[in-house]
Amino acid sequence: MRFQPKEPEEAINYSRESLVREAAVLLFATGLAAAVLFLILGEAIEFAVPRIPVRWEKPIFGTLARALDADDTVIGGAALDELARRIASRWPDNGYEFHVSIAENSMPNAFALPGGGIVVTRGLIEQSESENELAFVLAHELGHFHGRDHLRGFGRAAAFTLLSATLGAATGMGVPDGLTLAQSLTQSGFSRAQESAADEFALDLVHREYGHLGGAFDFFRKDTAGEGGRMAVSWLSTHPSSDDRIERLESLARQRGWGLDGAKRSAVRLNQ
Repeated sequence: MRFQPKEPEEAINYSRESLVREAAVLLFATGLAAAVLFLILGEAIEFAVPRIPVRWEKPIFGTLARALDADDTVIGGAALDELARRIASRWPDNGYEFHVSIAENSMPNAFALPGGGIVVTRGLIEQSESENELAFVLAHELGHFHGRDHLRGFGRAAAFTLLSATLGAATGMGVPDGLTLAQSLTQSGFSRAQESAADEFALDLVHREYGHLGGAFDFFRKDTAGEGGRMAVSWLSTHPSSDDRIERLESLARQRGWGLDGAKRSAVRLNQ
């Protein structure tokens, strides 16, 4: 019998399984592993954050604050530092030394940085119509320091960035969209609890400073330009609606017998 060699099949180097199915399995396995790892890292951060002494924050994270620090020559920066210092003096066991930086951005925003840094945008300052209004914003950020929320947020962001880079290098695809969405939803739910606690902390500090809460909630009553609703600035994005927030804060104030009306002090104004 004579041997008759055959040409190899055209698909010999290809899997007979569906490529779509294989890709789906890979994405699912990668996403599941990433989600489990992210949850483990999150729990580790939750365990570690309350145990980090305040005195360690500035040496460890101070470079971050300096990198985001605004121009110290902006007139009014000293006034913001003084306002933050006055509000913080109403926090008896405060271990921080706060410094307020001004970001040249028209979007109303404010956030806390590890080590005692607070960044406030020019847009937020210019939209504030009284010192009382701005004081509540700063006091709210102090509430995040009180809850160590800034460290939790920084730690989770760092963990997610590291996880994204690792998975991206391993798969060439980055983190699946589903995992990104899940992470965003988890952060949002977690942040709402933090924001409510920071609000309650701010309520106490502002009342201690002024003896009343007049003007403290005015920022939430402003109309959003072009949207016909309430002001929805970036630093409020994880909160319920402004109306619900005002109702909750006013209810808490009444329960404690704190006045909602009182004299407002002149707003801080910045000029270059």
